[in-house]
Amino acid sequence: MNIRTTTSPSCLLALLLCPLLPVSAIAAPVLVIGQNFTASTVGEDTSAFPADANGAAGPNHFVEFVNGRYSVFSKTTAARVQTMSDLSFWSQAGVTVPTRWDVTDPRLVYDPTVQRWFALEVDFDPSGAVNTNRFLLAISASADPTGAWKGVAMPAASGGNFADFPALGLDAQGVYLAGELCAANGTAVGPLLVSIPNADLLTTTPSAARRTVFSGLTYSTRGEILQPAVALDGSSGGNVLAVGSVALDRRTHSTLKASTVLNSSNSPATLSSATTIQVSSYSLPLDPTQPDGSNNLDDGDARISAKVYRVAGVLFAVHNTEVNSRAAIRWYRINGTNYALLESGTIAHTNLDLFYPSIAANASGSVVIACDPSPPST
Repeated sequence: MNIRTTTSPSCLLALLLCPLLPVSAIAAPVLVIGQNFTASTVGEDTSAFPADANGAAGPNHFVEFVNGRYSVFSKTTAARVQTMSDLSFWSQAGVTVPTRWDVTDPRLVYDPTVQRWFALEVDFDPSGAVNTNRFLLAISASADPTGAWKGVAMPAASGGNFADFPALGLDAQGVYLAGELCAANGTAVGPLLVSIPNADLLTTTPSAARRTVFSGLTYSTRGEILQPAVALDGSSGGNVLAVGSVALDRRTHSTLKASTVLNSSNSPATLSSATTIQVSSYSLPLDPTQPDGSNNLDDGDARISAKVYRVAGVLFAVHNTEVNSRAAIRWYRINGTNYALLESGTIAHTNLDLFYPSIAANASGSVVIACDPSPPST
């Protein structure tokens, strides 16, 4: 199913129907907005710019985790029932951040199979005097995100490197953290991956002591910006996806890289050799042009920056590319066992740049892709 979708300027969502079930058994998807509400606002709830917004939905709440702010909203009333700074969040989870340090790049997942929330950030020294930093990982005590959380902190890098752009994935056996290592001068060094036995994090006192750190990885073999898959169906794939090093070399690419974490429920885990997936070519998108003609929006690059989901043995992923001098969306369905490409497509618009895409899938066969459009609709 190769789709190039054209939408009206007011459209923020592109909907795809993916045949996880026989086509005859799937009804056309219907988008229903249950609650429309204002979440965190720059200048009021956080002064961080960019906010690096991240969130997840649970049984009764939507949790938003942005740079500077942790907030919980009721799914029934849309009321904000809890809010605190991100530094306060880590403090109440029992994680001490060094004085005058800050935290950034939040990630959040709710796992219905264990009824727990998982939150991730990295800490850092804003002065730049210390270039190493840590992964901060917290796990809720229950399905209620307003209740108790317990956190662990672990070195994210070594050798004077800094771990940036953290990513979070999980399945029935492991929790997976990833990042991009950078030297003190800002030069990208390579990708980083950490595997932690899931059971070790679900105890009364979570522990990352048995984690396996896969370091010394290269962009040429593993790809750039590893995204561990989120499997919410009780499966244990240990899947990790990445694009080629397009953000670094700025060339056109036509491959993805896939790796598999093995034995993630124990220590040490192992990492399979990477599989190269041939896909349609993609390239670094130009920065969008605003209505006044300026180019001061940054649409990132072609890396997989949003969560990768595994549903019914299939991986769902999106990233940006460029079509006719505008940012566009590339989406994929990939076999989670042998990494065969099942389907892919490009969503582009004649007048809009579509960037920072994210994807979500469910076992009923529906997939929703969301993105930012520019110029803003009127």
